[in-house]
Amino acid sequence: MRSAIMGVIVSTGLLLGGPAVVWGQQDAPKQESAARKILTVGDPAPKLEVDTWVKGEAVKGLEKGKVYVVEFWATWCGPCRVSIPHLTELQARVKDKATIIGVAIWEEKGALGDVRSFVEQMGDKMEYRVAFGGDDASMAKTWMEAAGQDGIPSAFVVNGDGRIAWIGHPMGGEMDKVLDQVIAGAFDIDKAASAARKRAEIMAKAKPINDRFRQAARAQKWEDAIKAVDELMALDPEQFGGFAQWKFRTMAIEMKQPEQAYAFIKPLTEGQFKDNAQMLNSIAWSILDDQGLENRDFDLALKLSQRAGELTRNEDGMILDTVALALFRKGQVAEAIKTQERAVELTRDPDMKAEMTGRLEMFKKAK
Repeated sequence: MRSAIMGVIVSTGLLLGGPAVVWGQQDAPKQESAARKILTVGDPAPKLEVDTWVKGEAVKGLEKGKVYVVEFWATWCGPCRVSIPHLTELQARVKDKATIIGVAIWEEKGALGDVRSFVEQMGDKMEYRVAFGGDDASMAKTWMEAAGQDGIPSAFVVNGDGRIAWIGHPMGGEMDKVLDQVIAGAFDIDKAASAARKRAEIMAKAKPINDRFRQAARAQKWEDAIKAVDELMALDPEQFGGFAQWKFRTMAIEMKQPEQAYAFIKPLTEGQFKDNAQMLNSIAWSILDDQGLENRDFDLALKLSQRAGELTRNEDGMILDTVALALFRKGQVAEAIKTQERAVELTRDPDMKAEMTGRLEMFKKAK
């Protein structure tokens, strides 16, 4: 599970079906809609229309003067399970200053019972309002498809004026920052809307490049794929920076050029990504765990993961899990055990906790 999550790209906002998937979003069922890509930051939020409220007090509508996070998920979505504890922690932190609503969409017909069972099993790990979107899931069309969101989990922050302040993946920290600013009345939504329009223009330019990338990658024409990636990163280094990890892994594993791969990625970890905890952690995990990587730089993996730990005040279980594995690979077993124990303590997701506990036992046996 950890390898699957960390194997995706984590820092780009582009969702064009290539490797640029934010925090392991799971793709929506294939479907077409004329409503795509018209809803964006600054627009009035669509209506809240759900079939059944499964947990918490029902919300009849989005009220003026109140702040909301409307998050879309599904029972079959693995990445959604990872984000649920974070949403619970966020609701506990903001209390009544904002209302978090999880809406189950893209479920099978008659899935209300499955949604109820899932929520009951999650218990206090899912402590916010939860609704079943319905068999037809109208909000999947009026919110998700209208905004061009093809993967879940996806979230929308709605400000007190009923306007969309932010759209994206609930993990990674950006949503939390925006929510805090919205609650404090310090979020400039008009500026954010302007930035969103510029981002949309860049994405329009990026689409044909991304299409070339996908075709080349499918055909395993790695040099052509890397050329397309370089074009994307030059178009907007921040928005498409997440492709850097794909390029590193492809050069090191598929093209058997580990020296060139490290020469490419190291300057980025010292420059563009030096304050990006999730990207640093993801690259470190690739070095430690990716199959087929013949030259593993454990010193670099430890340096990157520890920097990621510093950026998150050593309170992120997945990052500490990476630090612990790097320490273990370097032979620092006692320190690895101590760090892994803290990683297990901080992790709430039961599947991830079990996986981390297994690594902890492996460390202890080695000692």
